[in-house]
Amino acid sequence: MINNDPIWIDIDCVGETTKERYYGRFQIKKYLTNKEKADVYRTANTISVGIQNVSEIGFLHNLAFLEKHVISSDASWWKTKDGETPGLDLLDEKPIYELSNKIYEVQNPVKEEEKNV
Repeated sequence: MINNDPIWIDIDCVGETTKERYYGRFQIKKYLTNKEKADVYRTANTISVGIQNVSEIGFLHNLAFLEKHVISSDASWWKTKDGETPGLDLLDEKPIYELSNKIYEVQNPVKEEEKNV
């Protein structure tokens, strides 16, 4: 049985555009249920309506997934106004990718024998 208990991860990076430092602790779910994934796709499709750029659509889908993975955070930059998807009002993409990468690492831990290669 997979352990899906919430865990805490830390983010600390500098934005590519603003050069602002983004840091904070995030309590996350490692995996989403099928219902949560369905909700993610509905949200992602809503916030990406009319956008043609494939990489921008991917980024917005990433944001929608993070919204479901993050249970709580002390990062002020992750807070939302009016129930929006977190991260939409940022000028930088790097903190979003950093958070996404950390979740990927938690979901796909490097095995001890792979570390020694």
